[in-house]
Amino acid sequence: MRSSADNVAEPDPDLASEPVDASVDAASTPWSLTAKLTTGLVALVLVVAAVLGWLIYSTGAAQSAENARGEATAAAVEQVTNMFGYHHATVEDEMDTALEGLTGDFRDTFEDEVETNVIPRAEQNEVVSEAAVVAQGPVETTKDTATVLVYFNQTITANTGPKSTFTPSRLLVELREIDGRWLVSGLESV
Repeated sequence: MRSSADNVAEPDPDLASEPVDASVDAASTPWSLTAKLTTGLVALVLVVAAVLGWLIYSTGAAQSAENARGEATAAAVEQVTNMFGYHHATVEDEMDTALEGLTGDFRDTFEDEVETNVIPRAEQNEVVSEAAVVAQGPVETTKDTATVLVYFNQTITANTGPKSTFTPSRLLVELREIDGRWLVSGLESV
C-alpha cells in the first residue's frame, strides 16, 4: 500500500532553477488580459452606439424632410385650387376659405385684390373660374419652409362673352409651416 507521502510530486528541476519574484502578481501587471478585453469591449460598445445613434438621427431627419415635402406640396395644390377656382354665387365664401390658407404680407395683398377686384367682377359678370392642377413638385424644402412648382389650368366663363378662356399657368408657391399647417406666403408666376 502506498502512503500519502508517496503521492507528493517532486519539484521540476528546470522550474526550480529560475528565480521567482514574489512581488509581481497578475493584478499589478500594466495590461493584463482581462483589462485588455474589458477596454476592447467598452470601445466596441461605444462605436456601435455611435453608429446606431447616427443611423437613427439621419433616418429621422430624412423622414422629417420627406414629410415636409409631401405636406407642403399637398397644401400648395389645395391652395392654388382654392385661390383660383370660384363661382360667382359663392365667391365670397370661397375666397374666405382661400384666405385661411395664406399668411403674412401675401395674405394682406391677396385679400385686398379679392375685395377690390375678384369679388365685384365675379358677381357682376357671373364668373365661374375652374382651376385644375395638372402637375406639381417640391423645388426646395426645409422643416418649416417650402417652395413648390405648380402647373395648373384655369378655365373662366363669364356673361361677357360666348366663349370660355383657357389659361395654362406655372406658379412657384412659397409656403411656411405655422402651428402645424402649411400656409402660402408668396406666389410667383414662372
